Amino acid sequence: MKNQDQKSRRQSENLRYMRFVGLAFQMIVIILMGAFAGKWLDGYFETSKPYFAAGVSLLAVFFSLWYAFKDLLIKK
Repeated sequence: MKNQDQKSRRQSENLRYMRFVGLAFQMIVIILMGAFAGKWLDGYFETSKPYFAAGVSLLAVFFSLWYAFKDLLIKK
């Protein structure tokens, strides 16, 4: 009986860990997409300074934080 309880507890801890790893991966992907989109926009509009790269990257960071908080507040 104790073995079964320990196994189920370990599985639930692993699932919680994987949830946070997935969330971190999603945040990284969102931020990288924003950075590359901003860099592309800077090249397309031939700006002298990386205004689009900075702006879109910052928006991507805020969006990824919002997404993370939204996901963490929802009980699954």
